[in-house]
Amino acid sequence: MGARINHLAICSENVAREGTFYEAAFGMRVPGWEEGRRAKPSERGGLALGDGYLGLTIFNRKQGYIPGVHHFGVD
Repeated sequence: MGARINHLAICSENVAREGTFYEAAFGMRVPGWEEGRRAKPSERGGLALGDGYLGLTIFNRKQGYIPGVHHFGVD
């Protein structure tokens, strides 16, 4: 079996908007997702989503960081 991307982390200036996009475009959900529950950032401003194969973490851009891909993990 070959290597695959296990998770992806991005930094964004609008975490809630990004979460809504990944939900709609790729069907990603928050862990423990229940019907009618929408993704919303935690108190710290981060958001974790997944589709059963790939984990995605979106976090607020900090000063000095450029929005976009922060890192990815390979399994």
